[in-house]
Amino acid sequence: MREPPLTTYLVRRAQILITRNLTDCLRGYNVTPAQYLMLSLSRRGGEMSSASLARRFTISPQSMNEMIAGLEKKKLIARTVAGERRRTLQINLTAEGAKLLKVCDRAVERMEKRLFSSLSATELHAFRGTLVKLTGSPPARGQAPRSPA
Repeated sequence: MREPPLTTYLVRRAQILITRNLTDCLRGYNVTPAQYLMLSLSRRGGEMSSASLARRFTISPQSMNEMIAGLEKKKLIARTVAGERRRTLQINLTAEGAKLLKVCDRAVERMEKRLFSSLSATELHAFRGTLVKLTGSPPARGQAPRSPA
């Protein structure tokens, strides 16, 4: 009898599937998945160090600085140096960035709806709850995982 695949293998396959779909979804807006995540994080504002952002994105600090500079050059975010030791950044969306993020959010919601259409509302709610628990991430936008519709 064939053994079932390891959970890590299945999670990686899901990650690849999601990344491919997210890339396709955002391509028309000239935004990469990493830039979309950065814009989403910027929605909250607050102080963030480049080093902690780089770890969160699993990229080098230099690559993070380049991404931030690129988004700033496109006038999607504005950054100022903050904190006592001036090692953190205050990153905020510009009006143009907020407008683009809103459009991208709607596109991503449509993509998610299509991508997860094989799950019932109850299954999707449980899946989201499991991901929140597994990653230790707070639910998006300060809310509990979405309830089944």
